[in-house]
Amino acid sequence: LIARGIDLEKYNQEVGSTISYTTEWFAPYTYWAESNSIFNRSYSNEDYKSPISRGEMAQILNRFLVYKKIDTQIGDSSYTDLSNIDSDVQIAISIVSEAGLVKGYDDGSFKLDNNMTRAEIATIIYRYNELLNKI
Repeated sequence: LIARGIDLEKYNQEVGSTISYTTEWFAPYTYWAESNSIFNRSYSNEDYKSPISRGEMAQILNRFLVYKKIDTQIGDSSYTDLSNIDSDVQIAISIVSEAGLVKGYDDGSFKLDNNMTRAEIATIIYRYNELLNKI
């Protein structure tokens, strides 16, 4: 769903000896994300199989919105636990929150170091699809 409109055939052909996970089912997707700066660094095969934090997901979602040229705004995020983090991470969280993709918790926190749950990821996919339908 999120990869809709991406020519993955090209990335299937380009996945080669430069990366270590060429036989994994996710290789063309992750190669595409690395090639288009959605992932801002190369990950190991094991990294791709491990959980992702809410903060890292917010950054990835923000870079994907930029890649898709979806008009975004920096919101007035007032999460109680983001005062001592990198400004780029704060901006990413603010943008994806303003876009309605990710929300904080009832106590006012974002909990950027918490791992994402399947429920949260399913919600993000749904909200992203709704965002695309509005464009």
